[in-house]
Amino acid sequence: MGSLLDSTLNTRFIQAGGKPSVTVRSEQIDACPKSDIERLYALGVRAVIDLRRLKDEIPNPYLSECGIEYFNVPIDDIDFDLSAFIDSTGAGDDEFRRNEAIGDFYYYSFKTLYRKEMIRALKIYNRYDGHILIHCMWGKDRTAMISYLIQRHLKATDEEIFDGYLQSAVNLQPAFAEKKDCPTIEKSTAIFKRAEALCRPEPHLFDEFDLVLMNHITE
Repeated sequence: MGSLLDSTLNTRFIQAGGKPSVTVRSEQIDACPKSDIERLYALGVRAVIDLRRLKDEIPNPYLSECGIEYFNVPIDDIDFDLSAFIDSTGAGDDEFRRNEAIGDFYYYSFKTLYRKEMIRALKIYNRYDGHILIHCMWGKDRTAMISYLIQRHLKATDEEIFDGYLQSAVNLQPAFAEKKDCPTIEKSTAIFKRAEALCRPEPHLFDEFDLVLMNHITE
């Protein structure tokens, strides 16, 4: 599953029920040409939710011109140090455990760290009836958490959710091939399975998210 846009690698519809939904997930779109922003509008996108920390925020200049609203809802904000968080889990230099620790970050983000921000993102999703694009820097971590909540709401299968998460590792290979932190299927699987294992014993963890989506609560 490639990108919907010529200028990105990881822009795609969120899948549920064996078909694409109306919601798009992506890496950052700051440098996309006007033609790609026009394509997003043609695909039904009416708002963009940027999940990056405030210091990284550079909205695409063509969004408002093309009739697309912009919202910044930072997850992993300027005061949070992910590397320090991973170190705090006792992962040490064990690469597998350090990957798993990102799953810990997902869990604590759902539970406490960025719960309010996620709820705000879902209210914006409701306001536009899902016709939004969600992005962070690469569309593989912060974007994946919001995508997960939306896929649960849309009754996506476990396989669709897992495959959607792994797809970022495939799509982003050209950008990360020479980098140490290159996402791989193995790394992504470790992160996903760890987050799943932490969340499964707490079935009520997602109740508030589900209520926002089911009751179509907006900002």
